[in-house]
Amino acid sequence: FDDGYFLDDNTKANLDILLKNFQRDWDYTIAITGAGRVRIGKSVLAAQIACYITYEMQYTYGATPKFTLEDNYVFNGKELINKGHILAKENKYSPLVYDEAGADVQSVKVLQAETQAVLAYFRECGQYNLFNILVIPDFFDLPRGLVMSRLDFLLDVYITINEKDIFERGHYKFYSRKALKK
Repeated sequence: FDDGYFLDDNTKANLDILLKNFQRDWDYTIAITGAGRVRIGKSVLAAQIACYITYEMQYTYGATPKFTLEDNYVFNGKELINKGHILAKENKYSPLVYDEAGADVQSVKVLQAETQAVLAYFRECGQYNLFNILVIPDFFDLPRGLVMSRLDFLLDVYITINEKDIFERGHYKFYSRKALKK
């Protein structure tokens, strides 16, 4: 058993490009979806990516990001906005995982006050220099404007069935900004 975990080479390479530019007044948003399914590894992948971002920003770039489940994980729009403001003041270059984001960012809820507040946060949070990770069951629930203006890439998680007919979690497809526009 080795310490650490596997991170797909393509995903790592794309994260590394973003991280290389992070301290030049950039912020990033990625989405992790699951083709409408739950319990297939989206949250675990989000945590792995958040850990990688934190580690790289500390040890490669000398920044002081923060990552704990208490400080960097949120489950509703109000927490997202509050913790986003706090991290921006105290720990730039930190990941902020919005797990179960569908509750507040679904396109069918775009006229609700909570959803409007979250969308306003994403329009204005660029100055925060955070790495936002949205975890949502289905890509098609995201409002088009959020996808087109904020997402740097998408990871769509799926399951496979092994030779013993056992479901295996955590496989995913990578979609770049260019692919998202298509």
